[in-house]
Amino acid sequence: MGYLGGATIILSVLGIVLGLFVAVLWIALPFAVFGIKPRLDQINKNLANISSWLKYLAEHTDASGGQLPGGPQVAPPQGPGA
Repeated sequence: MGYLGGATIILSVLGIVLGLFVAVLWIALPFAVFGIKPRLDQINKNLANISSWLKYLAEHTDASGGQLPGGPQVAPPQGPGA
C-alpha cells in the first residue's frame, strides 16, 4: 500500500469519526435546549421583575436629592469611584 492509500484510509476514518460526532450532537442538542427552557423562563421573569422595579424607581425618584415619596432618603454615591 502506497502513501496515498494510507492517507486515504486515515482521512476516511477521521471523516467517519467526525460524522458520528456530529450525528450525536445533532440528536442530543434539542434535548439540551428543552432541558434548560424552564430555567430560561425563570430568568426572563426575574428580569421583567427587575425592570419593573427600576422603572418604578426612575419614575418616583427625585433627580436632585434622591428622595422617594414616602420612603427613606437615598444617599448619592460618594468616594473615589462615584
